[in-house]
Amino acid sequence: AITAGVLVDRDGPSDSNTFVWRITFLDDALPSGSDFDISLGTASLTTANDVGSASVSARLLTRGESYEACHGTLTVPSLGGLVKGLTYHARVLAVNSEGYSLPAIVSEPQAPMVIPGPPTSVSLDVASDTELIVMFAPPSDNGGAGIIQYMVQWSTSSDFSNAETSSVEYLSGGAPFYKTIEGLSPGTNYYVRVSAVNEMGQGQWQSSTPPSLNPHRTPDPPRSIVLASTSETMVTVGWSPPMSDGGDSITKYRVEWDEREDFISYAMPPNKGYRDIDASNESFTSYCSTNERRTTFVSGPSTVPG
Repeated sequence: AITAGVLVDRDGPSDSNTFVWRITFLDDALPSGSDFDISLGTASLTTANDVGSASVSARLLTRGESYEACHGTLTVPSLGGLVKGLTYHARVLAVNSEGYSLPAIVSEPQAPMVIPGPPTSVSLDVASDTELIVMFAPPSDNGGAGIIQYMVQWSTSSDFSNAETSSVEYLSGGAPFYKTIEGLSPGTNYYVRVSAVNEMGQGQWQSSTPPSLNPHRTPDPPRSIVLASTSETMVTVGWSPPMSDGGDSITKYRVEWDEREDFISYAMPPNKGYRDIDASNESFTSYCSTNERRTTFVSGPSTVPG
């Protein structure tokens, strides 16, 4: 019995005004030695002005054969050459000795794509003593597909062995993109890198410039400030280091003097001025004479004007 139906197609008319109908049975082939057959039931053909005659004949073109499911993959073109990111449509036709079938067309077009390149202009800056901010722009090559998110990674190790990762998914505002990394330890050095992601996957990491920074802020004020007379033309100021360096090493101290307490006088040097002191001298001593009593100032004295 015929259960899958038949496929009928027609060619013609030819130069001799003939037509050919091809009938393909869609059921599997019958056992060996048997086949589907067709015969003419009725024919009622006439010719124009009853000139000549018309007839219909039926014959077997190809014996029936059952095929396994036709499937597989094919890379086209075999040597490449398509435009990355440009969508292409495809269709497949079956061919036998009688010709080509109707095409089967893919439901959705496809573009050649790969993972994206690394982000560009990745820069790192300090936001606070517990935060760093990384800024970056899209990669120069998106791999042929839109960037859907960025991955930001930070670590106290340059090999990112103990890294933490976060994503940036809000991209509608356009570049440059920002990510504030919060909850960091003041003064600890962190390495930062960024990668882009498209539908094909995650691209290469791009390290920031500079590659690492330590979250910090301005230091606390120096402590234990004292001021004493050194001579008839000099005074000595002494201090202790701040309670907190803000998360970054103190490189120098600035000592200022003025005739006014608010330091906004119009006095000229030497009655007004400043001196920068190298903080690498962690401790040194200066002596001054005050009411015939010798006094020692430790951890940063400076004689002014000097």
